[in-house]
Amino acid sequence: MSTYIGILKYTLCLSKNLRGKMDGINSCIGAFCGAWGVLFESESRRVEIALFIMTRFFETLWNFLKHRGYVTPIWSGEVFLSPRLMFIL
Repeated sequence: MSTYIGILKYTLCLSKNLRGKMDGINSCIGAFCGAWGVLFESESRRVEIALFIMTRFFETLWNFLKHRGYVTPIWSGEVFLSPRLMFIL
């Protein structure tokens, strides 16, 4: 996990300095390069990393859909949604 996060943070910083701005493209570049760090982890740790990344993916997807207006947030909706997403994983 430290390899993944180290490569991700380094690539984010490098792309921000090379491009001169911080936006979503830098995050995509960092995530793509950081994903290669998973190959250096043992197979048992890869499952942990996949679960960590999937929860972050669902949170990012929800925030994206909410920001675009495709979904309407409901009061305490994350309390309802979180256990169901964990069941899927």
